[in-house]
Amino acid sequence: MKTLSDSTNPSYDYPVFSNINEIPSFGAKTFPLKTAFRIKEENGRLINISYKKFYDDILSLSSYINKILSLRKTKIAVSMKNCYKWCVSYFAVLSSDNVCVPLDKDLISDDFVHLINFGKIDAVFADEKVTSVLLSRKDELPKNLIIIT
Repeated sequence: MKTLSDSTNPSYDYPVFSNINEIPSFGAKTFPLKTAFRIKEENGRLINISYKKFYDDILSLSSYINKILSLRKTKIAVSMKNCYKWCVSYFAVLSSDNVCVPLDKDLISDDFVHLINFGKIDAVFADEKVTSVLLSRKDELPKNLIIIT
């Protein structure tokens, strides 16, 4: 831990991370039961997601990427609205020893096709909107592209 202080602010300790994968791990160890996310269900009910649950979801999805999909040291895109699922997907891709390629969910279909082909993307985490765009242009995408919804 390092201490940050100056003449106008009180001092406080903060962690120093050597890589991005340490961030959710730190949260799970330091604040396991505290709320990391609040998700609004369709019925309007709010659900609290703890730091521990967030980290466990990352580890589970990371394991799925490596063991079930057999993806390692590949490029995996994440393209969906900003939500809990996006955060879990992003950190899971990174912690599964892959390269995460965030793609704007609002790209036009030509740009999706170009970036996936040019970037040699092997898989895409996508929401329903992006999935429908990709499926409508599947003949122009790599035959072995994995779309994960």
